[in-house]
Amino acid sequence: MLSVPSAPRSASSEHAACAKVLGIGFSYITTLPADLYRPALLDFVEITPEMLCRARRDGEVLSIDLVPDKLERARAMCGARPIVVHGVELSIGSALHWNTGYLDMPDRFQAIWPFHWHSEHLTYQTIPGDDQRPLSTSVPLPLPGTTEVVHLVGARTAAIRRRYGVPFLLENPAHFLARLPHEPEIGGEVGLMAAITQHGNCGQLLDLHNLYCNAVNHGFDAFAG
Repeated sequence: MLSVPSAPRSASSEHAACAKVLGIGFSYITTLPADLYRPALLDFVEITPEMLCRARRDGEVLSIDLVPDKLERARAMCGARPIVVHGVELSIGSALHWNTGYLDMPDRFQAIWPFHWHSEHLTYQTIPGDDQRPLSTSVPLPLPGTTEVVHLVGARTAAIRRRYGVPFLLENPAHFLARLPHEPEIGGEVGLMAAITQHGNCGQLLDLHNLYCNAVNHGFDAFAG
């Protein structure tokens, strides 16, 4: 995966959007040997914080709590190497609302273990149920290329950058839905990502595997344009 900053509109927005170059990184995976994370091999580590958490519900309120022993094991394996956070449960594109229970958790994580940037998938995972409560789609789904989506997600990315005070990036998803609807002024997936990163002043986490999968499954040239 590559971090690609959005095109800056000013000196201040450039500072806000660009992720610091950290070198060669790898994801933290609990089943891998600790030797893989030694300094001679890696410059930084990507952490999915949900792996270090447990969810609990207090009435209608969903909380995601860090588990101390999982957190300490991860810190012991990663040592002093810089970390970045890559979440999977925010559901930033949900029309009803995103996962507010998730948002509080990186606040606590950052206070314990500061990270250089925060990234999420450009997807949604919940839809309004019959009672207007979030209903899980069970799998992350891609977003249509519309102005409404650009403004919704762009506003949320700006809020996340303000909240955590570090660059925020969105990852292009792999998906199985062909012929997603889009408005001509936005275009397809590439146009949607470009519009959101500009509107929300965030960066892109370019997942080459996801790009390849979509190119094969949906019949486009990943190198075109």
